Amino acid sequence: MKHRFAVVAAIGATIALCSAGIHAAGHSGDKDFPGMVLEEGQTMADVGRGERLSRPAPLALEALQSDDQVSVELADMIVLKPVAVEPDVGVVFYHGAETDPRVYGRPLRALAEAGYLVVAVTMPRYLAVMAPDKADEVLAAFPGIESWTIIGHSMGGAMAAKYAYEHPDKVNGVLLWDAYPPRDVDLTDAVFVVGQIYRTGRDGEVPDNFRKAEHLLPDGALLTAIPDGEHTYFGDYILASHRPVPTTSLTVDEQLEVVVLATLGFLNIVEAQVN
Repeated sequence: MKHRFAVVAAIGATIALCSAGIHAAGHSGDKDFPGMVLEEGQTMADVGRGERLSRPAPLALEALQSDDQVSVELADMIVLKPVAVEPDVGVVFYHGAETDPRVYGRPLRALAEAGYLVVAVTMPRYLAVMAPDKADEVLAAFPGIESWTIIGHSMGGAMAAKYAYEHPDKVNGVLLWDAYPPRDVDLTDAVFVVGQIYRTGRDGEVPDNFRKAEHLLPDGALLTAIPDGEHTYFGDYILASHRPVPTTSLTVDEQLEVVVLATLGFLNIVEAQVN
């Protein structure tokens, strides 16, 4: 049986974890890549253009400033490194479709503050599907890291799953933020740790795309549900005009605290299995 938890964020960001059989809620998007919405008459050649790009809100940019806790390098790779320790465990991050990777500044900084090297890549045309092996560049650039986990949001999560599936010897964990594996990526026999953090609706209904992808996850997958969560609250977005306005009862801060805590819990489990 998959390890499924419901995560409830209450007023004041009080978080309770309890066992539950709650499934992910749906959102508009491509059947294989949640979050990828093509407008009428649009083709894949049109995506990733400026007017369709979601950009980082000020809080995300503030999180990407170096200080005495975290050093930050902003280039094609966004590198966040804890100052007080020399990390030997790393995280590769794949951003969502048509999303500036700086959007995820706050949650990624929280991982670096916890002692992890965090490297967020920038995908061609801001689409992970165009460079699913981008993690190879990160691993080559940081040969001193002994253990890697790959994390991705939305389309980035789908491509993170693909990378882990095709390179099981290179990663020890894959964590999907509001995403699921593509249809040809079967993780049921994965030798690495598999996790998923995802939204539920207020009614707890399972959308067809998530339900149909459940069989691609192993029985031991670590799954965390966020009741009434929001797809774009995995970061701090200035949404492109084609993105729907969020209607969740949660605030961005409440959901991000859930995401960070669940992600750190997942990374601890990965480390424990490696050691």
